[in-house]
Amino acid sequence: QSFINFLYRKFGRVFIVMPYYEGTTLCERTRLDSLKPEEALDIAIQIADGLRAAHKKGIVHCDVTTKNILVLQGRSDSAGCVKIIDFGLAATGGFDELETIGSTGGTIPYMSPEQVRGECLDPRTDIWSLGVILYEMLTGRLPFHYEHREATLYAILNLSQPNVHSLVREIPVQLSQIIEQCLQKEPGDRYQDAETLLTDLRRER
Repeated sequence: QSFINFLYRKFGRVFIVMPYYEGTTLCERTRLDSLKPEEALDIAIQIADGLRAAHKKGIVHCDVTTKNILVLQGRSDSAGCVKIIDFGLAATGGFDELETIGSTGGTIPYMSPEQVRGECLDPRTDIWSLGVILYEMLTGRLPFHYEHREATLYAILNLSQPNVHSLVREIPVQLSQIIEQCLQKEPGDRYQDAETLLTDLRRER
């Protein structure tokens, strides 16, 4: 607060400094082809780790999509460093008080069933979205995506997604099972926190 006051006295205005990241979105990265399981796992682990940190601070992102994942260059491995961006729809506070801002909030193919229904949200909605991202990275397609918005919403609520291993035989069964658990319709059937998901992703790697 004292530093802000100093800036205001010296320059007569308050401003915010934000970091600049040079890289590409995961959406751009996956546009041409699906990723190898090793690369997809590394990216998913970094996303889960970032979500774990946010959830511990009482923040639910509510719009985890490939467009909101930035992949930076400069690391020696193939995946690069991952940043979760655009917390514009994020909800904060006690998780039992968090509510979706309605079906207009978020990106529909990545929205959890409870988000579609306009129910209270908690970290498990971000876990669903990460499951969608992992599914997309490995198969090159979204688990629930149709030409019409209403059809996509119906599928999220009522239909089962094609099994990842059945679509791409090279994907290990255990990894397919992790995705299946992320994409359970009922929040109570999913991973209950990012920490547990992170443990399974690291074990699979």
